[in-house]
Amino acid sequence: MLRFKSLRPLSLLTLFFFIFFIGPAEFSLGQEEDTLVNAQKLYQAGDYESAIKTLSDFITKLRAMVEQKKNVSQAFYMLAKIYFEVGDDVKVDENLRKVFETFPAFNIDESNFSFKERVEKVREEFLQKKEAELDKQEEQISPKPRVIQQSTAKTAKKKFPVVLVVVGIVVVAAVVILLAGGKKTPAETFDIRGPWTIFDTSGAEQLWSHFTFTGPSRGSGTFVDDDSDTGTYTVNDRTVSFRYDDFNIIFNGTFVEQNRMNGAYTSILGSRNWRAVRGRAALQGTASYLKQAKAASIK
Repeated sequence: MLRFKSLRPLSLLTLFFFIFFIGPAEFSLGQEEDTLVNAQKLYQAGDYESAIKTLSDFITKLRAMVEQKKNVSQAFYMLAKIYFEVGDDVKVDENLRKVFETFPAFNIDESNFSFKERVEKVREEFLQKKEAELDKQEEQISPKPRVIQQSTAKTAKKKFPVVLVVVGIVVVAAVVILLAGGKKTPAETFDIRGPWTIFDTSGAEQLWSHFTFTGPSRGSGTFVDDDSDTGTYTVNDRTVSFRYDDFNIIFNGTFVEQNRMNGAYTSILGSRNWRAVRGRAALQGTASYLKQAKAASIK
């Protein structure tokens, strides 16, 4: 039996290993959480380029660490949201798939209705893919029924195909859910609410302003620009119209896709073309024509 004196060096050695290995791991975990917070702040400030670089470096560093999978999946989610804001649909779906591939149980309370729909769509596709893979594995593992040779020359009774019945039930249930849900109407697809960047495209393209649209429904509501000037909007299917409260400036156009619009706007100075992308583009300066148009179009 070890004496007390012989146990003391062993205890010190154990404490050394705990501090050397466990302590840095806990400190590192705090650093990784700070990195995600910093990336979120960059995203909220509209500095998408810096946020993307921070998240990409974070993923490269921690992707191979099992205990960091939840944090890595959150980084993929933030990347997807940034690309959603700037209208890169391919990278949105690509990063959302990586969210669920990295951490299938990932879940977060998302306030952006349009982005939430995209997340749920990719999640459903991921779950269907995993279910198909599990069914395939089960079919490969399950042994095939064998014919038993008997002296009476009779074959054994076939086993009841339980797997096929289960797969059939799942398929029928999926069809029923799809039929019950029905197809979304165009009015449900094109939602203007949220931040947009609008450009004057007559001649050399210039930034008009950043607009934020809000309202109780997709069909109508209000907006405010970078100068704190306000107005109202209406959306009917793909058709968009919004105008200022204090200026005779009217924008008319259409949705090209969910995150892009274009059209023409009119003021007392005449008609010019515009385009818009969802999100706040990190561009410098404002079109000089904006101030001219507002000054000439005061009601």
